Amino acid sequence: MMVMVLEGSDRLAIALARGLLEEAGIPFYVSGEEIGARPGMADPFIHPWCRVLVPRDRETDARALLQRFGAIPDAL
Repeated sequence: MMVMVLEGSDRLAIALARGLLEEAGIPFYVSGEEIGARPGMADPFIHPWCRVLVPRDRETDARALLQRFGAIPDAL
């Protein structure tokens, strides 16, 4: 089972999370990236909402890693 450790539309935060998790060897999946920017959007800087998911047994490690590097706030 996968659990969400980060969600949002901030491409930099998603990219940071992706890099950190990949480097740490924590499996992950980014839901929402497959949608991409929609044609005809009024603002080219609006990006789709994404969720970073990790296996439940790696959730604690992933959250600690992302918090340590500021990808997610301490409250999540």
